[in-house]
Amino acid sequence: MDVDLESFMGVRQAGGATSLARYKEDLLKLLQENTERYSTDNINRMKSLLTSRHLAVDNRIRNYLKRYDNQVSIDLLDTLAILSANLIKNELPQESPDPALWFGWHSE
Repeated sequence: MDVDLESFMGVRQAGGATSLARYKEDLLKLLQENTERYSTDNINRMKSLLTSRHLAVDNRIRNYLKRYDNQVSIDLLDTLAILSANLIKNELPQESPDPALWFGWHSE
């Protein structure tokens, strides 16, 4: 589980009031050190979330940092692991289901 932090694609250093790149790097290091805690799918989802811009994840990290004096911990990583499945599913394009009943005329 080698993570190349040189090509880290997190939040830009100048972006936002607090740059999250450093904290995301710390979370990736924690993830790499604690791979036995998570499934392979969960690790891949968390890597994807931590190395991309995702507003829900960024906001959760910012709130955690405010609450815990700008320190990330394994607790935050556990929380992200639990949420990662739902956060990734929400990004997938949704197809509208075929209606069971039609009211009106089909448009052509």
